[in-house]
Parts: sequence; C-alpha cells; structure tokens
Amino acid sequence: MKSVIEALESRRLLSAGPTGWYTVDDYQYPSSTNLARQTALAKDAAGNLFAAGFATDPSGRQHGIVREKLAGSTSWNTILDYNNAQLTSAAVSPDGTLYVGGESGGGGGIVLALAPGATQPTLVDSSQFSTVNGLLSDAAGNVFAAGSSSIVTKPNHTTAYFIVREKPAGQSSFHTVDSVANGSGNGINVVPTGASAGLYAVGHIVLNNRENWLVRKSADGGATWATVDNFNYDGLHGSNAGGITGDGKGNVFVSGAGSAFNPNSTTASSNHWLVRESSDGGQTWRMADDWQPEAGGASAPGYGAIGLDGGGNVCVAGYGAQNRIAHAIVRSNSGVNGAFVTIDDYQLAPNTASANYSFISDNAGASYAGGGMIDASGASHWVTRDPPAPGAPIHGHRVHHNHHPAH
Repeated sequence: MKSVIEALESRRLLSAGPTGWYTVDDYQYPSSTNLARQTALAKDAAGNLFAAGFATDPSGRQHGIVREKLAGSTSWNTILDYNNAQLTSAAVSPDGTLYVGGESGGGGGIVLALAPGATQPTLVDSSQFSTVNGLLSDAAGNVFAAGSSSIVTKPNHTTAYFIVREKPAGQSSFHTVDSVANGSGNGINVVPTGASAGLYAVGHIVLNNRENWLVRKSADGGATWATVDNFNYDGLHGSNAGGITGDGKGNVFVSGAGSAFNPNSTTASSNHWLVRESSDGGQTWRMADDWQPEAGGASAPGYGAIGLDGGGNVCVAGYGAQNRIAHAIVRSNSGVNGAFVTIDDYQLAPNTASANYSFISDNAGASYAGGGMIDASGASHWVTRDPPAPGAPIHGHRVHHNHHPAH
C-alpha cells in the first residue's frame, strides 16, 4: 500500500475543492524541501498530542521526527530528531512514556521509548523486526508492536513473517507473542469491552502468490492468537488490512485496500478503499465501505489511520486519486444509516499530490489527520489537519502557508 502512495506522491497532480478543515501544522526539515511525512498520531492522558514521522535534511539523510502539541495549545514543536530513521507508529503508555516505531536507515525495525521529561530516547527493541508499522499500549501498560520480520529459514532463502511483540508492563524488553509465515503486520489495537472485545493485529499473508487481508485476534491479552479474517477482494489480486478500531457499541472495523481490475486499463489493477465490520468478535464480517473516487481511481487508507471522532463515528484517513491525481481523504460513517461519506478532500496546492497516513481524536473530541503533501514548487510537507470546532464557522478556503494558528 505504501509503495502505491509513494508513487502517486512523486507526481504532480490536480487540486480538490475546499472542505472546511484547517491545516494546523505544516512542517519541513530546517532548510530543506526534501521528503517530509507525518505517519502516526498518539495522545497521552493529559491530552497532549504527538505526531511521528520522518523528514529529510538538505543532504538527503532522513530523520525520525516527533512533534508535540500540548493540551490547550495550538502550536506544534519538535521534541525528537532521531538521525537516520523513519518513524511510522506511535503510542503512549499510562505512565506517560511515548513509544515510537519504524525502521532504521541501516535496515531493521526499531522501537524507541521517550520517558516524560527526557530529551533522548531509549532503544527498547531492534532484534526481530524488519519494520514496525503499529504500536499499542493497553490500560495496564503492556506495549505491543506489530510489523514484519525477515528470517533466514534455509540457505539462500528468507521468509517474511507477520509478527507481534509485547513488552509487559514493568519489564524492559519485548518478546514475540504471535508470528505468521509469509506475511506482514500493519496495525494493532484493543477493543476493551463488548461482543468484539479483544486485542487485534492486522496486515496481510501471501497465499497462492497473492496478498490476502489478514486479521488476528487474541482474547486473552496477547497470550494466544487466532485468525478471524482471511480475505481477498476479488480472488485474483492483492488485499491488505491496515488499521483497526472498535466503535464502543460491540462492533470492530478494519480498514485497508483491495486490488481489482482497472476498467481503464487492460494491464493494470487499481486499489479500492475498504472497511470491513464485525459485530460478533470476528466470526462474521460485512463490507462497510468500498470506495473509489472514480472507476479505476486508486485509493487506500493509511496504516493505522482509523479511529473514532468526538461523536463516536468511525473515521478513516488515506488517499484517493482521480485521473491519477492524489487527494488527502478522510471518510466517516456519519452518513445516513451509518454509511461512510467523505468529510475531507484536500490537496496542498493545485497539480500536486497529497495523502493522509494517520487519524486520531484528542481527549476533547477534536479530530486530526496527517500525512505527506507536495506544494506548487515540488517541495514536500509534513501536514496535520483538523476540522473546525463544533459551532465554529466553516471557511471555504484552503490554507497553504506554514505554521498558522488553528481556527
């Protein structure tokens, strides 16, 4: 999924209309216009927000970046600049420790821990992962990481694994609690109560030379795991689950993408933006959203970019392309009878590409989505956006300049 978005981002594509959301953070690495991307959002109990991602300096070296917005503030500030890394996931434990995961520039997945008040992180896991795509801390302080691992299974042969690792509360190291051969893990989340209660990890598994959407569930806090969804959109092309959330009503939603034949091409396929829903803990599933901006217009949610807004609606962030034109999209099941509808459709500038990779709501119920976007000059921006507060006027304009106050 990421490679599709990266390819779209490298093109110059057409602008969407105004929607009323605001750009609340527009960041580039100092003195650089190279690739910058916000990929994950997390929050702590005090209501502070953390945005993780990566940005490239003028020499071409990538830096893992974390930016923080304190509760009640409208400004975002860089609190971590980790050299030679990409950060793609984030979570905060009950004691306020921020965990961020991704991949080091030298190869291999990493999990970093930044304790409250600390200025430098601690490397807490790097032994098993190829990359870390999802992080979760549960209410007890256990930290779980999902991603992929490459293991040499015999001479000259490496097998990729869908892998989940856990750092129990009070302990300093991770250990593997789930692995599935020929797969990769993307998102992880817990549904605390209701008919679908459990710990879920999502990604894909390769079967018959194609990727299948994979959902794994643990009903005992991560001790044992079972597959509850193994799905392929059309039986011919790839499908990949990216994120998971519960709605507080006993339902669980999984977002991702499924490829199918492109009606506009005799050789290429195109992604469909998908959301699948279960009301019985994964025993049965229905398609809650199957969306493309137009027939053949590729679309996909970002890894882990799913959650609830302040009203309890399920929101999914990603990208959608029209005529090979990428737009940063947020969709919500706030439509009639719970139908998913587009609530934000945005590009930073005309004829440029934009994509979302993250979504979260803060403790006050305000929603945020973020990603990577290209401006009119071809420069890359890390962008975080937020809708107006309830009752605030919706302005029909897009904001293109840096660092303006929210609302």
